[in-house]
Amino acid sequence: MNIDGVLVFSRVFTNAAINHADPIVMSNFGLLMIVAWGLAYLDAATIHSIIKWLAGAFVLEKLAYVAVWVGWMIENSLASVYAIDLFAGIFYSILGLNDFVFILFFAWLFFPGTKKALDKESAGPFAMLARKFGTPRPFEIHCANGAAHQSQRNLAICM
Repeated sequence: MNIDGVLVFSRVFTNAAINHADPIVMSNFGLLMIVAWGLAYLDAATIHSIIKWLAGAFVLEKLAYVAVWVGWMIENSLASVYAIDLFAGIFYSILGLNDFVFILFFAWLFFPGTKKALDKESAGPFAMLARKFGTPRPFEIHCANGAAHQSQRNLAICM
């Protein structure tokens, strides 16, 4: 959602209605930073080690966005944003809810016992996501010279 959602609803940073509704947090720079955090989430999901403190930092970052969103919802009219632009209205409607779901996920990773829950093949939705994206399995890459390398990512060095 952080990458695709921002790019779709901001119409690749050209939707001035999003900027106008909150020029400080949702400027094009702010939207770009949301995309950057989305890339960080994707990369963190491929780390094969325990990422407790990184998950904790993501909780705080998302908590800040939720707090700003709640403040914005209290002080502004969502209907006026919808009147200006449908995509901007949808963007502001789901922004804080999306961030809140991320808070739940990263908080779940941060608190003790998460690793055990993953190892026991828990069936919960967060466990399934973490197993799918957080514990990559190595795969072999065969080089032209016949050497085989184990890799956690789509990248290996062939010599």
